[in-house]
Amino acid sequence: MTSRGTMDALVAAEETLGLSLKEKQKEAVLAVLDGKDVFCALPTGYGKSIIYRILPTAFDYLLGREPGHSIVVCISPLNSLMIDQERNFKSKGIAVECIGEIQKDQGVIKRVISGNVPLVLITPESITTNPLFRGMLLSQKFKEGMVTLVVDEAHCIKTWGDNFRRSFSDLGQLRSSLPKIPVLAVTATATHGTYDVVTKRLAMEDVVIIGLSPCRDNIFLSVKCVTLADFVENIAESVRLNNVNHPKTLVFCRTYTDCNLVYDMFEEKLGSCITFPPGYPNSRKYRIIDLYTQANVDQVKKEILSEFIKENSLIRVITATTAFGMGIDCPDIANVYHWGSPHSMEEYVQEIGRAGRNQMPSYATLIYKKGRSTIDSKMEEYGSNTNKCRRHLLYSTFMFHQESSLESQCKCCDICALTCKCMLCM
Repeated sequence: MTSRGTMDALVAAEETLGLSLKEKQKEAVLAVLDGKDVFCALPTGYGKSIIYRILPTAFDYLLGREPGHSIVVCISPLNSLMIDQERNFKSKGIAVECIGEIQKDQGVIKRVISGNVPLVLITPESITTNPLFRGMLLSQKFKEGMVTLVVDEAHCIKTWGDNFRRSFSDLGQLRSSLPKIPVLAVTATATHGTYDVVTKRLAMEDVVIIGLSPCRDNIFLSVKCVTLADFVENIAESVRLNNVNHPKTLVFCRTYTDCNLVYDMFEEKLGSCITFPPGYPNSRKYRIIDLYTQANVDQVKKEILSEFIKENSLIRVITATTAFGMGIDCPDIANVYHWGSPHSMEEYVQEIGRAGRNQMPSYATLIYKKGRSTIDSKMEEYGSNTNKCRRHLLYSTFMFHQESSLESQCKCCDICALTCKCMLCM
């Protein structure tokens, strides 16, 4: 039973910050305020970040503290995600700072370490291997003020923790330093296997599980087998025709090499139409199509992100690695393409979740290449399938799965569309 104190604290925090939380957001906040470890799996676009955005203020009310005294530390997997969230939160009046390798302002670092910033965003590498930030958690200010440890995009603990980024696997060590601090793990995608790995590695106990199916009915699913030239030409034809009115499009590639190949093909196919107005110098100032990878310097990433999220953005197509994927707040992306399959269904659902966050009809298209040895069996089945509903194949292994409620099969996937008998298709 939720105590009256936690409910009052939540209501007061909502009023202070001008927020009105959805049902599952409230459940998660109340559980954390009750001191519980919480595993939260909510679809892309639902608003997972609001949960930890409101926590410092809610704890201030719950514990009777002056505003700004409660501290939430959020571990985030990508610098690009932290940059975007910091910009978004600050625009809404939230006191937040990023620290780690991307933070060069010593004044900001000093304020954070002194416990004067209620919401702190940091990468797993910085919190586990940098003595300055690891020691920060042991300081008297943090022992008194810290109220929650958040792990955003928690599925990365399973996806990346074994080999690619071992610091994700080391996050559980923080529990020994913070034995009484509740842990909130949030993600958009979680199979039962992911839940088991995440809760074990974070040493979570008596976990409260909160979630919804990751299935997004407004995204039409399809798979195609085409050459690079044909794939790019299909998009380039629309760009030439519509230029700055071309629907916002993301093209995910598995490697830097593939990203450059796809981008170079766009340059070849579009010629002078790669800029707007056509024929202007091929510089970022005029470019309709851009390239986003970890190889970009941080300032370039900021410029691309800040432009692309604008409703009237000049950039209409971004070719990207997964560096662009998680948590980016751009609601009006209409098309997500994958040039090659991700390793797993979880990765694919994460990445297609960039589409249609404004609830408008959107499209997720996998350009499938047979014979890739780096994808798991479920992803291979999804790509090679020719007779089963793609939506069912994609989402049936996830926690909280429910079958789609779409009335017309033609809105589901390319397989179901073949047999649709709705009024539009007959």
